[in-house]
Amino acid sequence: MGPLLFLIYVNDFPCASSFQTKLFADDTSLHLSHKDIKMLQPNVQNELDKFDTWMKSNRLSVNYNKTAYMILTVTRSQNCNFEISMNGVKIQQTDSIKYLGVIIDNRLSWKQQISSLYRKLSQARGVVCKIRHFADIKILRSIYFSLFHPHLQYCIINWGRAYKTLIRPVQVLQNRIVKYMTFSNRTSSASNIFK
Repeated sequence: MGPLLFLIYVNDFPCASSFQTKLFADDTSLHLSHKDIKMLQPNVQNELDKFDTWMKSNRLSVNYNKTAYMILTVTRSQNCNFEISMNGVKIQQTDSIKYLGVIIDNRLSWKQQISSLYRKLSQARGVVCKIRHFADIKILRSIYFSLFHPHLQYCIINWGRAYKTLIRPVQVLQNRIVKYMTFSNRTSSASNIFK
């Protein structure tokens, strides 16, 4: 009942300001855009003040340690350092934000997301390497689909559009783990093993 009651409680939040609002459980993402970067800061501050009023009216609080803002813009030459605050607390600007397990950077390059993914997948590869001598291919396949594959598939529709040079190490790691599972040599064709 807790999640349902929370959703009912915050149901009117998107109407409290002009922010485009994304709610997932207790994670909230606010978005605002403007053609003129100079007009964006006062608009954001005005909408944050409305948001703060709504929060106080509903006796909710913001975790300022987890609150940050990021600016996405086509041109990098403009000065985009804003001074915005909520309830007298300055909100910090960041170059990347982790939202629902995905790291989004201000250039949408997905470099940090792919680096984080590579570390997770390397750990899964280590597990397979350690137990491959003690398990048959069915068990190794189950381990692959429980420890490796879900990380690889999560939000791939977004980060999978990154430059091939960024994605290549992940592909090499995937090929390597499949070769470890089947005891294939390094020169074997991974595409045949996947089939």
